[in-house]
Amino acid sequence: MITEGGDEEMRAENARLRARIEELERRLGAAAPSPDAQPSASGPRVPFEALFDLLPMPIFVYRADGLLATINEACRTWFNVSREHVVDKFNLLQDPEAVTQGFTGPFLRAVAGELATLPATPYEIPGDGAAGKRRRCWLEVTYLPLRGVAQALVGAATDLGGIVTKGTLERGVAYALSRRSPGGASG
Repeated sequence: MITEGGDEEMRAENARLRARIEELERRLGAAAPSPDAQPSASGPRVPFEALFDLLPMPIFVYRADGLLATINEACRTWFNVSREHVVDKFNLLQDPEAVTQGFTGPFLRAVAGELATLPATPYEIPGDGAAGKRRRCWLEVTYLPLRGVAQALVGAATDLGGIVTKGTLERGVAYALSRRSPGGASG
């Protein structure tokens, strides 16, 4: 049996916890640091753009209309393409290969606010220069909304990111073998 004093203590504790929750919700909403947060002892903050380029996986940032807004250094290296060649020029929703291979469906689901992953899918990268040699790769891409974060990267209200989580010749070989195996889709 709870005594009257116990009820008051419980009410006081509940009120304290409710106030703390409200404070945390306010801070999260405003993205404000904690009042007891200390600046980094190691020196100045690293710019977001530098961190973006240091990420080890290829990342594409798109506008909601499909236009490529930026790529990170891993993307540039992995696909052997310069930013100048693709940024503000490549449009995922208008790329025949992306449309044919099904990249646009998951992209549009991300535009609608959903996290969408495309399974390992072949994609043929157009060649550049006089040789014009095309390269086929297998990509597993996760598209996700980037509300607000992308603005820091490209200075515009960019909405989506595409992260290539896997994209190798081995993925293509594994896929082809699974399609040929007795348990595979094509028997």
